[in-house]
Amino acid sequence: MLQRKAIHIFNGPGAGNIGDELMLHGLARELPADFELRMFLHANHALQRQPYPARFAIQTIQMQSAPLELSGNGGYGGLLAGTTAVTDIEGWGWPLAFLAPRLQYFWDRGLPVDAVGVGVDFLVTDEGRRLFTSHFRNVRSWTVRNAVARDALIDLDIFDARIRVGADWAWLYESPCDYEPWSREYLTQLGFQLGEPLLIVNLFWQGQGLRFPIWADVAAVLDQLHIREGFQIAFFCNECRHPDFDRTASEAVQLLMKAPSILIPNLYYSPGEAIAILRHATATIGQRYHFCVESVLAETVPINLGRSPKIAGLCEELGLKTVGSLESIDREELLSATINAVHDRADRIAQLQEKRAALTARAHHNLDFFRLWYGYSKV
Repeated sequence: MLQRKAIHIFNGPGAGNIGDELMLHGLARELPADFELRMFLHANHALQRQPYPARFAIQTIQMQSAPLELSGNGGYGGLLAGTTAVTDIEGWGWPLAFLAPRLQYFWDRGLPVDAVGVGVDFLVTDEGRRLFTSHFRNVRSWTVRNAVARDALIDLDIFDARIRVGADWAWLYESPCDYEPWSREYLTQLGFQLGEPLLIVNLFWQGQGLRFPIWADVAAVLDQLHIREGFQIAFFCNECRHPDFDRTASEAVQLLMKAPSILIPNLYYSPGEAIAILRHATATIGQRYHFCVESVLAETVPINLGRSPKIAGLCEELGLKTVGSLESIDREELLSATINAVHDRADRIAQLQEKRAALTARAHHNLDFFRLWYGYSKV
């Protein structure tokens, strides 16, 4: 009889990124009820406001833990689920070098691993390609976010027959309750005038080298949007850890602004709470992949700053354009992109919801290979 159990290979969930919670709750909704998933979570998961399903076997570990947490797994296979699992655009240390020994644990024991609903970028460093060849090539099957990810795997000599295109797990997220009353009260207490134009901004920080290149330009545009369009300006942290994450970036831009702004507290909101907050936004400006997804789920209009291939790929699928890069932004381009998005808001929301429906349908196929391997009827 086929074993219907697996280990979710630890890639940082529970550490503080709301995007991770979106993906894993989407995975939880799709997994068959009788499937046993052993889940490892960072200790910060205790701060998360939507617990994982009780049927998951959860163990708390730290990011720096060696992959010894897998000992005594009783023959479990592995699931590499969610996140951008193959990329070196921001360095090969994460996630490639982090995941490599965890994958090797399975290979050393002759156990299968399947990648489900993952992102894959074209690798740009020799070390990244070496890590992939040494530790990732034995993955039994790949279900990826988009066609670009499939092409990136083919470029790494993975046979097309082992790859299927699904979508990000976050598109399957459904809130367990209506957070609208909570969000109205919460934002009012923070000082927002609900019903007035509101722009919610999410900025990304990664190390000293990326601290200042675009902050002055972003600050100047936000000042103009406040003056010309009457926007209230809010900053939202999709990553709750501090310092050196979203709050640090937000505070850096706030210091450069003349217009008033409010930093929404960097709590580990449940995905449903985050979406409910963003639902009050006239538009959003962001750098994170899942902040854009949350904006679409909240039925508002995202403007995306250029950052990485995964952001570009998401925008292409949603029919959006990115503005600038981590190194430079044209102020007039960002200003006009935001004003145009607001003026065409109704049409853009309708178009985005059509794209959302298509991506949700694709995400339901993330487990097609999985169902074959674990003996479930294919849907």
